[in-house]
Formats: sequence, C-alpha cells, structure tokens
Amino acid sequence: MIAVRVATAADEPGILSVWGEAFGEPDMAPRWRLDPNRRSWTLVAVEGADLVGALYLVDQRRRTATGRLARVLGLANVAVAGRARGRGLARALTDEAVAFGRRAGYDWSLLFTDTPGVYAPSGYRAFAQRRVRRGTVLTGRSAAGRPSGVRSGGAELLGLPGVAALHDGADERPLTAVRDELGWRRALSWYADTRVHVLGGPGGSPRAYAVTRLGAAPALLEAAGDRSGLAVLGDLVRADLLGAGAVAVSVELPPGEPYDDLVGRVVADPAAVADDTGMFHPLDTDPEVVRATLDHPRAFHWTGDYL
Repeated sequence: MIAVRVATAADEPGILSVWGEAFGEPDMAPRWRLDPNRRSWTLVAVEGADLVGALYLVDQRRRTATGRLARVLGLANVAVAGRARGRGLARALTDEAVAFGRRAGYDWSLLFTDTPGVYAPSGYRAFAQRRVRRGTVLTGRSAAGRPSGVRSGGAELLGLPGVAALHDGADERPLTAVRDELGWRRALSWYADTRVHVLGGPGGSPRAYAVTRLGAAPALLEAAGDRSGLAVLGDLVRADLLGAGAVAVSVELPPGEPYDDLVGRVVADPAAVADDTGMFHPLDTDPEVVRATLDHPRAFHWTGDYL
C-alpha cells in the first residue's frame, strides 16, 4: 500500500537516493539543502519502510500581467525509484501537491519538464516561453579597454550590497519571480561557476551587472541595470566568451531595452529558440487570468529562478 506524506528527517537518505537515481545532478542535493525547512516542503511516496518517490515544493511570488504578486507553488525534483515506476506514483505525488496548493490558497502552480505527459493527467497545461536566443559570438572588434569601476569574479559578487535591489527594482515583467532571501540563495546556486561583472555607479552602488556561463554550454544568463551601464559590460562578456573559445552562445535575457545594446555587443544575429518546457495549473485563480500572465509579450522567467 503506497502512502504519500510529508517528509521527515529519517527520510532524507531515501529522498537523495531516489533523486540521485532519477537525475544524477550533483547540484540538486546542495540546492535542496539551502532550504532550512526543506523536509516540510517535500512530499514522499512510501511503501511500508521503502521510500519510492519524492517531490519538492517551492514557494514563490511571481508578477502577473496586472502588476500584482501571485502566490505560486513550484514543483521540483519529481522522481520515482525505478523499482516502483509504472504504478502511478508520479501522479499521486503531483495530485497531493495540487491538493496542498489549493488548501494553502496558492493562485497557481508551476513546473518545468521535458515530459509533459506525466503532469497533464493532474491538470497541468503547457505554455511557451520566449526566453532563449542563440547566436554567434562577435569577433573582429577590439574592446576600448577595461572600464573603471568594474568588479569581476564568481557568483559571490551577486551578494554585493545593492545588486538584489538593482535586479528587483528594474524587473517588473509578468511571470518574473520576486526573490526572497532563499530565492537569492537558490539563484546563486544556479549561477555557480559563472563569470560575473558588476559595474559600480556614483557612491559605489552597483549600476549594472551581467552573469555569463562559460564552458561546454556558453550562455549569457542574467543582467540588470541601465542601458548604458549594460552596454559597458558587453565588451567584457564578449571577451570572456572568446577567451573561453566559445563560438556560439545562448542569450537568456528578455528582448528589447535595456538589454539590446548589451546583446548587440556580444552576439551576431541572435535567433529565437523554442522553449515549451513550462506547465501551469490554476489553483485559486481563473485559468484565463493565469494565461494572460504567461502569454503576455513581456513575460519572462530568469534562469536563476528555476525550481
């Protein structure tokens, strides 16, 4: 007899074992452990003493098309042990998450997946995202020299005073998450092993920043600031990419201002890439209201806010 319940401390080894088998992602467990209340936000499927499935719930606030903040329940790390697959456990976990979201008064639920058929029976609906462009890294231009007032390093620079305010204050797009303390800690985890540039402004407060992932899958992941400040950082980002041998790069920034000057200094002819991994489930909000947010032309979801 399978039961779905909230996790306990004794369940942690079983949870990590199921996730390790299903995903094999080394950063998953550390990211989960960032949440001091993680067990209270984790559902498990058990058969007697055998833990055979797990799902992590993420509490977020996301902006809507009308400008209000919606309570959004994210579903992350949904997994079932191989020995128990084919018995409807993923649906049982997902259905319990939906029931919890309704009891707790969430507006809607959100998840990202490459297997939408797993979640459709529980009432989740797919939506398309306009969040990725791909292009060739520009060559043949020489930078004007390193601008003054720039600090460069790893993701720890995103913890500098004023960076969070720069991001939160400048970004009011529908679908965008408003990061609380845990949200920023999770974002820094997603941006581990990135290259970050922060441009200082008057009085030393940050004026702009940019986050770039180098290596096997180069990407410009996040940026915020005023138009001219972002443009200043463009040459530094391009130099990072060329120095790492990147030929093509994914741009995971919203189209339009204030980002176009930054992108124009980095990428030649970026082309949109389809992203249909998002799914939503209306809970305490009319489905058409949720759709208005997801389908809004300025809707955007940052990489650092994945679940």
